[in-house]
Amino acid sequence: ASTLTDHLIRLEEVGLIEAIERDREGLERGQPYRFFQLTDAARELFDQNNLFEPDAYRELFAEVERTDEIKAAEGVERPNGRN
Repeated sequence: ASTLTDHLIRLEEVGLIEAIERDREGLERGQPYRFFQLTDAARELFDQNNLFEPDAYRELFAEVERTDEIKAAEGVERPNGRN
């Protein structure tokens, strides 16, 4: 069985995502420090093929039940990168 990490590594290897990290200093245990974002090439590919319609994903995301842990992770300051 593949893990989420395996999938992220594969997506990184093929150039669809890139990892960015924030400084770990001052972080509490369990706070995220590593984030992933689409590469410019992936964004261009998705846009050319209409594969990533933001409004559709926002609507789906709004319906997802999020735990307190997930809500806390969503509020964490992200490292500099594209938003």
